[in-house]
Amino acid sequence: SIEAASTITNRLAELSAQASNGTLSDSQRSALNDEYQSLRSELDRLSQTTQFNGQNLLSGSSSFSIQAGVDGSSTSQIALNLPGVSASSLGLAADISTQANAQAALDQARAATQSLASSRGEIGSTVSRLGTAFDNLKTT
Repeated sequence: SIEAASTITNRLAELSAQASNGTLSDSQRSALNDEYQSLRSELDRLSQTTQFNGQNLLSGSSSFSIQAGVDGSSTSQIALNLPGVSASSLGLAADISTQANAQAALDQARAATQSLASSRGEIGSTVSRLGTAFDNLKTT
């Protein structure tokens, strides 16, 4: 889910911030990078396995038209846009094994978290619109 992806990107930012510390040894940074890599893999797994009605929802920027009215016109449909949550689609660094990589990864993880928050807001507003459309159809 997008909520899980947001939690993961927050943790990636924490790991990147820790690995950015110049007082760490290579082995300490390597341990942080191991967790970073596992979480990147989990983002890719979420991207590939989150499905509804056999359609991958988070594998890339997906857009769906949902019928919300009584006719086939475009005014009776509501678009739902879903983001990709793979590590590459979020623009996340490949590793945090060096201080320089970790510093770059920190900015990327924060940008990914903000992007997912924005997407969650858009999905929430679409769900609200669908609820309003449903209530209107019940009335008519």
